[in-house]
Amino acid sequence: MAATRTVLLIMLATLFHAGEAAALGPEPELVAWGRRLYLDGTLGPGQPLMGRVQDDVALTARPAACVHCHQRSGLGTTEGGAVVPAITGSALAQAMTTGPRQRPAYSDTALVRAIREGVDAAGQPLHPLMPRYVLPDAAASALVAYLKTLSAQWSPGVSEREVHFATVVTEDVAPVRRQAMLDVLDAYFMETNAGRALAGRNSYGPSRTRNAAGSARAWVLSQWTLTGPPATWPAQLDAYYRAQPVFAVLSGISASDWRPVHEFCERHEVPCLLPNTALPVLTTADFYTLYLSRGLTLEAEALAAYLSRGSSPVRLLQVFRRDSAGQTASSALRRAFIGIDTASVVDWILEGREPLSPDALATRLAATQSTAAVLWLPREGWAEMGAGRWPLAEPVRLYLSSTLLHGELAAVPETLRRLSSVIHPFSLQHRIRRLEGWLASRGLALVDQTVQAQTYLACLIASEGLKRVGERLHRDYFLEVIDRLAMAPMGSGFPRPDFAPNRRSLINGAYILEVGEGDGPPLQSALWIVP
Repeated sequence: MAATRTVLLIMLATLFHAGEAAALGPEPELVAWGRRLYLDGTLGPGQPLMGRVQDDVALTARPAACVHCHQRSGLGTTEGGAVVPAITGSALAQAMTTGPRQRPAYSDTALVRAIREGVDAAGQPLHPLMPRYVLPDAAASALVAYLKTLSAQWSPGVSEREVHFATVVTEDVAPVRRQAMLDVLDAYFMETNAGRALAGRNSYGPSRTRNAAGSARAWVLSQWTLTGPPATWPAQLDAYYRAQPVFAVLSGISASDWRPVHEFCERHEVPCLLPNTALPVLTTADFYTLYLSRGLTLEAEALAAYLSRGSSPVRLLQVFRRDSAGQTASSALRRAFIGIDTASVVDWILEGREPLSPDALATRLAATQSTAAVLWLPREGWAEMGAGRWPLAEPVRLYLSSTLLHGELAAVPETLRRLSSVIHPFSLQHRIRRLEGWLASRGLALVDQTVQAQTYLACLIASEGLKRVGERLHRDYFLEVIDRLAMAPMGSGFPRPDFAPNRRSLINGAYILEVGEGDGPPLQSALWIVP
């Protein structure tokens, strides 16, 4: 009797665990395989996905991946006049009962047939741009399993009543710059939540009304402060995220390399909008961080393109220290000069606290026979350059980084203005009227225009993105919507702003400004350069 009872208990336990596994959905390994197929076009090690489109054009591996048309979210898009439909599990499980392409809901068998043969659940041919894939049964099952999980739930950091954001601050940032960013964020969040409360008086639930700021949910901001060496930042970020998952990282500021934060966002698939950093991570493979520009690398490439425009030879002395900013800018400039016969570059590395004076720079220019110099230094690093007269009979051109000037052209000493040009990836409007009015109406002073304008723009982009995703609160879809936003109205304080799929920076050129003499930041001429 006891033995029989034991057998029954084992059978019940087995049935219970089988039912529990079914409730949890497909096996994680199968879903992971389907994800690789969808994103990378990989069947397995050394086995690329293969398909054919109209006119029997072959696609292989990454170009054949589903993500290129259906997006990471699986929620579809439009390309020219073609509508790319959603292929998430929930979308495919719904019958289409209206419109010219009515069809029943997809079964697994019908979906595999569509992938292989290019016909929908009603047997109608799909669009000629839809590839017809060579897909073994096991791989087909994996892809179907992944589609059932795709955008099936809201992303972490979202509830019926709240959407959580974080901003990242590193301890090496000057207090005035850190506070400038935090003041903008605090004011914007307060305004957003006040608008939500006002709109909510006429709503019937926490998700039904949207105000001008983009969402009926309350915006909640966490400040993640990173201390100690950058090698310890990943663990700190993971701990913050475990304590409170967030939908996105909004703005942020660091005087160090942004890479640890960038890699955290990629690892957890968390959007990060316009962090204040001169050292963004430059890669076309990553998706989740959107930068204002490519920072010092963009400035270096713009300067190289500018100097190579003429036929006269240019020998450029670049001055920098052995820090992240100096190493990044100088390396980018050297790479940009490769293959340019009319220009060459000579390095001068300032060691330790070695000051930069007019006499020392003049001596080094003469010794290296350089006709111009670029100073990859913060303005504090060459403040003495403005003292006294220039010691050379023949003045040379000095090129200065607007990023390292924090965008403040007036910081160029008056005695150097006739010699100086600034590489400037920001607007020529020295005062961003819209930002000034917004700050003044909230009792905030304009203390760092670059940081405040960039942070304000990040908030505007987040608002517009949330407004457009509606209840499809998926991080991937949020970023896909942002990629298609018209940026010019929001980014009026920035030159030619625009995101696009596979481009992770908003500004992709820089002005070369000749700074005129006199008080303030007068300009003699400005040339826009896209490297």
